[in-house]
This record gives sequence, structure tokens and C-alpha cells, in this order.
Amino acid sequence: MDICESDLGDCCGMSFPKKSSQGLCVKCSKLVTLEDGSLQYEQWKAYGQCESCGIAYKNLSTSKCGRCATSGMPSMPGDNTAEINHSAIEASCETRQNNPSTVLLFIWQLE
Repeated sequence: MDICESDLGDCCGMSFPKKSSQGLCVKCSKLVTLEDGSLQYEQWKAYGQCESCGIAYKNLSTSKCGRCATSGMPSMPGDNTAEINHSAIEASCETRQNNPSTVLLFIWQLE
């Protein structure tokens, strides 16, 4: 489950020890939806990627995302908060990429 893989060959083949699902890593999952060589494709390809879970962030400046960097912290048995948080982060990244105005609307509502 930790390998980014696809029967179509559209994967990076990297190992992400904390990858939470089979198939493509988050970055490759996004890249297959974009036109190869397009500006958006090249931007996503340049995003930093967590070496532990495989999630990609535009401004990631370390080798691990915050969740993976702090995952050594103790948690309660049966606590799946980290998994829920990671899923929320992935959904948020996808939403921002697909609909930037959603983020602006959310920020506006907080003010």
C-alpha cells in the first residue's frame, strides 16, 4: 500500500511509508487529471511532497508535512484524529485547486 503504483504506468513508483490508500500518491492522483505539459501540470509537478505520506503542498519547504513530522507524538488507542485530519487536508487541497473562490468565500465569512 505504501508504493505509488498504477496499471497504466502514470505513477512515480515512490514508497511513502504512511500512504493511507492503494494506488497513486496524492501528487500523481492530481497530475493524471491535468494535461501533460500544461502550466497547471508543471506547477503541480513542482510542488513539494511529503516523503512519508506523499501529500503535496505548494509551499512545503521540509521533507515531511506537519502531520508526519509530529506523528511520533503519543496518541490514545483507537484515536484516528490524525487520519481524519489528513483526509481533511487532502480534501481542502483539492477544493482549493478546483475552486479557488471557495477559499476566499470561507475567509470572508470568518471576518
